[in-house]
Amino acid sequence: MARSRRGETRTAMALVLAAVCVVALGAAPARANTIGKTDLVFIIDASSSMGGEIAAVKSGLSAFANGLSTANIDAQYAVVLFGGAPELVLDFTSDETALTAAFGQISVSGPEQP
Repeated sequence: MARSRRGETRTAMALVLAAVCVVALGAAPARANTIGKTDLVFIIDASSSMGGEIAAVKSGLSAFANGLSTANIDAQYAVVLFGGAPELVLDFTSDETALTAAFGQISVSGPEQP
């Protein structure tokens, strides 16, 4: 059975988020209850095919970042968009307010594709 492009996009996004989780958790030192510094780059597909999905992506990434903060993980974040010309939306920062603002700036490029 053939999968739709949207289904492939959702699967790819789930894999990216899973990889980010593994990287974040893998960065932890062996000491109990202590997490080391972690740098995360959120690479987000902002092409027109994401028109129906981008709100959920932004919400999910915000929840993920809030979860790291709640867990007292010392993280820095960067946000990069692709789907048109690659764009650095936010360079590395630990400022969660700046991260939230960066997620708010994300929009898709071009007309939505089916």
